Amino acid sequence: MTPVEVLEFGCTSRKKIVLIHGFQIPVAIWDEYIRHYRDDFHILVPVMPEHNPDHPEDFVSFSRTAEEFESYYLSRYGREVYTICAMSMGGVLAATIWQNERLEIQKLILDASPLVPVGPFASKTDAVFLPARNA
Repeated sequence: MTPVEVLEFGCTSRKKIVLIHGFQIPVAIWDEYIRHYRDDFHILVPVMPEHNPDHPEDFVSFSRTAEEFESYYLSRYGREVYTICAMSMGGVLAATIWQNERLEIQKLILDASPLVPVGPFASKTDAVFLPARNA
């Protein structure tokens, strides 16, 4: 198993913030946050599989990526995480890490993360909006 790549910024003795980017969104999305918080926190940014052109890696599952990140984190910093902030598909990874309960996460922030099955909702939405589209 190839370990997940993790970029790190700031002093390792400070509280930890994990920033997880979304699908087809570069890690550079977090640059402004990193600049803002790096003096007061230690920032970790896992690079999702298939998002580093220099190190191509196939995405297997959120469970596997979560396990790789958790093992990386636990071996260096223990269980305590001050905050995980994730967007889009990165939120699925963050939710998986939270569900695994291997890390003690104080704050979990999810932005536009698809965590709820949309089947029944989509069916009801289609029933309302599809006739208007065909008109």
